[in-house]
Amino acid sequence: MKNTALILIAAFPLAAAEPTAKPAPVSPTRAIVRLGRDEAKKTDANKDGLITGPEVGVLKAEYAKDVNGPLAIFDDNGNGQLDDAEITSMKFSAGAKPPTAPAPGKPAPAKPEPAKPAPPKPAPAKPAPSKPAPKSTKSIGELALDEAKKADANGDGKITGTEVTVLKMEYAKNPTSWLSVYDDNANKQLDDEEIKDLKWGPAAAPTPVPEKKKRKK
Repeated sequence: MKNTALILIAAFPLAAAEPTAKPAPVSPTRAIVRLGRDEAKKTDANKDGLITGPEVGVLKAEYAKDVNGPLAIFDDNGNGQLDDAEITSMKFSAGAKPPTAPAPGKPAPAKPEPAKPAPPKPAPAKPAPSKPAPKSTKSIGELALDEAKKADANGDGKITGTEVTVLKMEYAKNPTSWLSVYDDNANKQLDDEEIKDLKWGPAAAPTPVPEKKKRKK
């Protein structure tokens, strides 16, 4: 009995000395990785996609405030702080760089003023309404006589010789003219008999221009 107890007591320290197996690390999800990267980007002051220079100290201080926060995904050795090697491995796309302040003493360049729209073109002037031609006060007979007189080349008050042909041609060009008054048989032409009856007073002879008197020497 004593021998059995000694064997159990001797075996117990051996079992306690065996190291317990650590669980396999769980890979962070994409959402957690994205949160950690977004948090780290906040300390990238120059937006070059890296944590360098004074940004390293800022990032370490941020992680020290909350070791269980999003930045914990970068603590590979789990020592509760971000080492330089862990920070050096951080790389992400560079963001838009902040605008550089103008040098002291030099005014910032003025922004160009937007171009003013061109003034609208003036509307074209409307043409003045044309005045209607004054109505003639002459009778149809007087108007027809005026048309016939145009063929009286020698102004003797009648249509003779070559004037007959001229008058016939004028009426043939426009049978609806005032000359139709003389077309008694309505055959759309002026016959010799119809033209023979056309008579009016001869045109007044032009007044002769008096000759200038010669000056006496």
